[in-house]
Amino acid sequence: MKKFTFIAEFKNGTYISQYKADNLMEAVLIWADNLDVQFFTNKVKTKIQEKVRDSFYSPVSIEEVDNVWCSSYVIFRSLLLLNIVETV
Repeated sequence: MKKFTFIAEFKNGTYISQYKADNLMEAVLIWADNLDVQFFTNKVKTKIQEKVRDSFYSPVSIEEVDNVWCSSYVIFRSLLLLNIVETV
């Protein structure tokens, strides 16, 4: 299994977490399913879960940087910027 670090910027907050998964997309789904409702309401969490399951919003690799991806989502008029690093 690989370890992935998630750095999410949303509504003036930065939220960092790590999860183990076999691949990037599995890790993104695990991240979305484990968002802390202390920081993300259930309504927001549900919307994020919908977006990450849509291939249109799949993370994009960062050019010239190994094992780093980025994705962004508009959640109820607020931008969520997600950076993902495969951590060694």
